[in-house]
Amino acid sequence: MKKTIFLLLIPLLTIFLGIEVEAQHPLGEGQVLVGNGYYAPSDKGGDGTWRYAQIRWLPLSNQMETTRFGLYLSGIEVKSMINGYLHHSTEFGIGVAVNFTLTPGNMSDRYAWLNTAYKVVNSTGKMYQGADLYQNKQKDKMLYLDGGMLFRNIILQAPFAQQKIMIEMQTALNSTQTANWNADTLIGVPWNRERFKVQAENGIVPIYLGWSHITYLMPSIIAAYTYETGNKASFYSVGIGITLAKGQYGHEILSMSYQPMFWAKGPRIDSFQIHLDLVNLFRKSN
Repeated sequence: MKKTIFLLLIPLLTIFLGIEVEAQHPLGEGQVLVGNGYYAPSDKGGDGTWRYAQIRWLPLSNQMETTRFGLYLSGIEVKSMINGYLHHSTEFGIGVAVNFTLTPGNMSDRYAWLNTAYKVVNSTGKMYQGADLYQNKQKDKMLYLDGGMLFRNIILQAPFAQQKIMIEMQTALNSTQTANWNADTLIGVPWNRERFKVQAENGIVPIYLGWSHITYLMPSIIAAYTYETGNKASFYSVGIGITLAKGQYGHEILSMSYQPMFWAKGPRIDSFQIHLDLVNLFRKSN
């Protein structure tokens, strides 16, 4: 999967960088996103990492240039060892991406985006209990959706320079699992990967990195709620983030965040994330 994503990144990034940017939408006519994350329970029971690549290529638009749509591709790998359970999963998704430039408000510009995809997830897990070994393999075919809205104050006035509201949900269309205890085959019960997440971010004020006001840092406060059907648990988080952006329309280059997650069934989970948009990294300022 890693090789497939890498081979797709090269030609698509070349295409994106050759586009003369005309659309005012902060997500532009395409994105090539890569990122990493790290998470660990506060009781030091283990930790995990994830990495991803995402491509959004939107070459088509309506006559008014207020809506663009095209291809969505994603790949994710997760590895963790928590409370003695070793987990590894990979997923690949393909679908449709859409950007919307909405009617401006009195003091703000407004934008929205949507991704829908069919995803295939393959995961393995194992745990030793003394000399005994438990192992499982699971495959999920899933329907995935995420989207959001962005409100940008025209003069980026503190303390509410810009706001994002985002949703994410996924549900399984088909799941199968095989499990073994040593040499014995068990009746595999698939883990339910259905989940729902809503997240809100408030960008406080731009910190300009030069007299031209082209490039700036945007610190933000992040709040999120996640429900996971498999755990039958709700997670709440309040964290902080900072984003490097440039241009009049706030094209985001690099973002980092820390988000502690709290839930009733276990210890706090500390989560660190970093995301890079390779298209915006080389995009001409506008």
